[in-house]
Amino acid sequence: MLALKQTVGNEDPKTVIYPGDINSPMQFGSLQNLIYHRNISNKIKFEYMWDLAKPFNITDAKSQEKYRNDAIRFSASVGSKDQKTSEVERFRYDLLNGNKTSLSITMEKSEAKASYMVKAEGYKLVKNRVRQWEIGAPIRFYGFPETVVVYHQNADFFTVDHY
Repeated sequence: MLALKQTVGNEDPKTVIYPGDINSPMQFGSLQNLIYHRNISNKIKFEYMWDLAKPFNITDAKSQEKYRNDAIRFSASVGSKDQKTSEVERFRYDLLNGNKTSLSITMEKSEAKASYMVKAEGYKLVKNRVRQWEIGAPIRFYGFPETVVVYHQNADFFTVDHY
């Protein structure tokens, strides 16, 4: 949890997991030190859930369908490109109303290419008619890049500012 907290506070949004430096509360040394048995083929996986102080309401800009959410569950899997560089393999947000998932949004690395894709369950993403280029890598271990909002007519709530 401390490594995740340090990562959120790190100034570089491309840093996936920040093990700390001399000015950090905790210095884990390297990414390898955070991975089980220091084996870089292992993954760092975590999940947490939090209740919202007030409901997070979403209205689909295209269908006008309404989603009321009072909790969010987040999960992620982070791997290593090499012994020093981490990369997001997958992260997912489940927006919950009571104990029921109202919609889920996942960003994961494509196995076929070195790119990412975004998919939603319980919510229909509508693509804009724009030139399609790579979506780009996630922001840290949890954020969608701005290109996701540009690609879709109804994905404005994907921005980090909403969470």
